[in-house]
Order: sequence, then structure tokens, then C-alpha cells
Amino acid sequence: MRQLKKLSRTDIVLNEPLRFSVFDQSGVLLLRKGFVVTVPAQIERLISGGIYQDLDEPARAASAAQATQAGEKAPVFLTGELVCSRVKSLYSNILRLPGQVDAQAKGLEVAAMIQEACADDADSLIAALHLDIASPYLLVHQSLGGALVELVAAQAGVAASDRRALIAAAVTRDIAQTVIQAEMDRVQGPLPDELRARMESHPTLGCELLKKSGVSHKGWLEAVASHHERMDGSGYTARMEGEAIPSGARMLAVCDVYSAMVKPRPYRTGGKAVYTQAALRNIYASSGNTLDQKFAALLVKAIGVLPAGSIVKLECGEIAVIKSACHNPADVTVHSIYDKNQMPLMNPLARQTSQAGFAIQGMVHYAECRSAQLTIRRLWLKGN
Repeated sequence: MRQLKKLSRTDIVLNEPLRFSVFDQSGVLLLRKGFVVTVPAQIERLISGGIYQDLDEPARAASAAQATQAGEKAPVFLTGELVCSRVKSLYSNILRLPGQVDAQAKGLEVAAMIQEACADDADSLIAALHLDIASPYLLVHQSLGGALVELVAAQAGVAASDRRALIAAAVTRDIAQTVIQAEMDRVQGPLPDELRARMESHPTLGCELLKKSGVSHKGWLEAVASHHERMDGSGYTARMEGEAIPSGARMLAVCDVYSAMVKPRPYRTGGKAVYTQAALRNIYASSGNTLDQKFAALLVKAIGVLPAGSIVKLECGEIAVIKSACHNPADVTVHSIYDKNQMPLMNPLARQTSQAGFAIQGMVHYAECRSAQLTIRRLWLKGN
């Protein structure tokens, strides 16, 4: 039995990392140690709902580590954070020690982690990466792209071992862009010509960097080198067209475009992410022209027209989250995270969109739901 100590308002400091993990009265994890609460009202809601510290957390953490080594698994929703962390470590090693790291082995390890998480609960992983607004853009963009590639490639009938190489390509495709990412993120509006030219060289430079770091897999390197080519020849860097573009690169292109669109970018108009439904609509509209039609269709088949993690507004005014890939928005179970007065709910409430008052009326940006992060996490971690 957990030894829980009730927390007061003074135990949580705004804009500072939590000194310990926070639990509800049932012992369910709400916020991990190190999480930063940035909204004052969230502290008030946490305290009013009753939050606790597990005094035995250090011992439990050690026990959990032993359990993990013994083969027990954490909820897949938490794997999203771990994947981003592993991608960050891989990038750091390649950039610092390009000739001293076995990037092929390390990249395939990350790919295997993504593949296993998708096999266990693909919706949870996709949701976690959609809802991740804390990790740097490039890391979550690569991680989400890797998960999407696994799902699309599986739909296409690609063998598991070959899918791992494509996932590895997806999570390393922008390795050379990290050098200029911070500079790109400071730009408001369209990229200057000089910076755009440097950005468009990243597939070639990335391949060179991967080769220096031990990557020799042909399909992996081809996919990275050509993932910005387009079916009509309008892409870069070789201006390849149609079937001349390697199949893996065409698959990566579809997943890359989607994962980029659903994450906010400073130089995009308004700086906001594109809604998941709009992103899929745009991709499908581009299929057969700039993007591969078959892989665009398989992406929609794999994650639905409203992917897990999508945030929607209901007719009654509540804001809800999609828990599983949705193929029919008119009849799907959603989970409300805000009431009709836009106040966060302490626990998510299941709603059926086919019932009066709960029809989906529109989409909401993830970044506008920071004060409901606690409720969102409960949905996946408590298994509602």
C-alpha cells in the first residue's frame, strides 16, 4: 500500500520543476517529477482535487526499474516521452562523435522500441506524440514520423525487419537540420532564401553524416536522401519524379508532411499547428500530384480521419479528446476534458457523438489545452 502525504499549495511552485511526482488519492500518477506547471489556475485545481506525494517513490522507482528489466512494461502513452529522449541521445552522439558511434545499431534500437509500442497500443503512442507540446519540435516531429511509418508500412505489407530500417530512416531524416533548427525557429514568416537553401541541403548532408556514423543500410540511406522528393518533380534535392523516387522515401514523405503540419512552427502563418483532420485532408488532396496516393490512403486507414490525440469541440460546448483512431466522427466515443464553461474537468467524461448535444463541431489546437494536461494523462494512464 502506498504511503501518501497530502500536498498543499506551497508544495508546487509555478514555473519550477516538481521535486517529486504527484498522485491522486488512489495512488494514480498525475504528474511526473520534473514536470513544470505553467498555469496558476492549474495549481488551484490540483489542490482542490486533492493531490499527494508518494513517500516511498524512490524505492518504488528502483523496483519499477527492476520490473522493466524483468520484462514488465510501462503504459505505452509514456513511451512517447522515452522515444523523444532516445532520439535526442542518438542525435547528440552522431553530431558530437560521428566517427565513434554505431548509428545503425542505435537507430535500429529506437526503431524497435517504436515498433514494439505500436504493436502493444498504437493509439496510445500516436496520441502521446500528438499531444507532446513540451519536447523540442524536431524530436517529436521525427518520433511521430517514425511511428506513422511503422503503421503505414505495416498496412503496405512490408516485413517487420524492413520496417525497422524505414523507422530508423524516419527518426534520422532531419539529423543535418539540427544545425540550423534554432535559427529557423527564430524566423517569423517565410524563410530567407539563404536559410531555405541550407535547409534544402539537409537530406544530402544527413546521408553523409549517417554514413560517417556507421549507417550502411541502402534502404535507410535512400529514404533519408530522397524524403523531400515529390511525385511531380517539384521536390529536392535531385528533382526525382514518380516511381523513380524510392518507395521508402515516398512513404517517409507522406508521414513527414503530416507530422510537420500538426506541430507548430514559428515561420508558418500564425505559428500554429494545422489541425489533424485538415492535415490529412491536405495530404489526401495532394496525393497523386506531389505525394504518393497509395501511401496517403494507407496513412488515413492507419490513423483514421481523426487520429488518437485529436482535440475537438462538441455541440454542447465541451472540449474533448479522441482516444482511438476515429474513422466516423458522427458516431465515436470521445472524452471531454473541459466542461461547457471551458473549465478543465478533473476526470475525463465519455461522450458519444451520435447523441444529441455531443456532435463534433470543430477542432481545437493542442497548445490551447495546457490546463487540461492532467485530465488528458488520466485518460490514458487510468484506462478510462
